[in-house]
Amino acid sequence: MRFRPNFGFDATAADGSRDFAVLKENHLCAALLGSRAARVRDRRDYDTFASFAGLVDHAIEIALRNRRHWVLLCVLPFGEIVYVTMATTPNIHRRISDRPLYLLAAVIIPLIVLAGFARTYYLKGFFATPPLPNLIVQVHGLVMTAWVALFIVQVTLVAKRRTKLHQQLGILGAFLAALVFIVDILTGLYAAARFVDNPSLVPAGGPSPLPFLIIPLGDMVVFAILISTALYYRKRLDIHKRLMLLAAINLCVPAIARIPLSFIANGGPLAFFGLADLCLIGFVVFDTIRHKRLHPAFLWGGLLIILMQPARILFAGTHAWTSFAAALVRLVQ
Repeated sequence: MRFRPNFGFDATAADGSRDFAVLKENHLCAALLGSRAARVRDRRDYDTFASFAGLVDHAIEIALRNRRHWVLLCVLPFGEIVYVTMATTPNIHRRISDRPLYLLAAVIIPLIVLAGFARTYYLKGFFATPPLPNLIVQVHGLVMTAWVALFIVQVTLVAKRRTKLHQQLGILGAFLAALVFIVDILTGLYAAARFVDNPSLVPAGGPSPLPFLIIPLGDMVVFAILISTALYYRKRLDIHKRLMLLAAINLCVPAIARIPLSFIANGGPLAFFGLADLCLIGFVVFDTIRHKRLHPAFLWGGLLIILMQPARILFAGTHAWTSFAAALVRLVQ
């Protein structure tokens, strides 16, 4: 008898990519057609073993149709007999899609931004709100809108498997993130300087401008850490996308603080930080349930966001901070 292996494939070597899956399917189809052609050629379609081989071929067809590529499949001609073996590999898991999480974020985050800034920016013409105080606030609105729009586009591109374009836009996203950082800090400094120069503009019972300055500046510190880490791990997609989501949630704090609800206005930092944390925890729980584990990026990134909130509140009233904030404000006065 003559032994000549025709086909063999071990699914444990699979990387789960779409092209690799198509390649495996083509090989399986070729092996299936080859075994059938050999039986037809040798007129052995109706003997006992050929019937058994037909059943095994049918099993391969089912595997192909369902794309069960974690199964070990091997077709070996051995003389006149075709052996087909199938062995499951329990350590290979079906890839869990993250699309629902990020598509949900691409809907919820813009709605939060719209709810917070509709009266003072997006739908300003429908409300009797004061005009924007200076040019930096207008630039701030444009830059932040561009950032949210880019977040939606990037999530949509990944959902449609347009990864090449997603990576190209990621270069633009890095520059836009740097612009967000700079413009947000300038906006906070100019706002604090305006209130310091005109104390009458401070609402009754509102926070002092210098202690409050730690809130927007702290948001930018957290944003810079998350974005720079996400860019560093841009080739580790599971880390990159979770850190980018955390960075987007972190920027929702100013929008939540401006939602016209009395308990938010009266609750101060405890209210708007608390609502932002609930949003963050909701996304993390959703992801943890789907993957049956808490991802380290969500763990450490989430802790950074949450722990920085009370740290800022505690440090805001210290002499060291007010002196530092006053020195920063003098730069733009």
